[in-house]
Amino acid sequence: MGEGERPATRAVVGSNFCDVAIVADPRTGRAVCLSALDNLGKGGAANGIHNLNILCGWSERTGLEAPPVYP
Repeated sequence: MGEGERPATRAVVGSNFCDVAIVADPRTGRAVCLSALDNLGKGGAANGIHNLNILCGWSERTGLEAPPVYP
């Protein structure tokens, strides 16, 4: 993500990543934190894959870290 860009869901869809940006609001003098994530991989299916990885002695991240679908 480049400077000044806001996080977008399309950049993380299908992945286990979260894009985060901090933007300064000069009017109020506050920092605003924005994030985008695809939380479909955070439920029972991902938990099942994680448990299978542990059971089989594989890396706990196997099958859970896919690149985003958006190019």
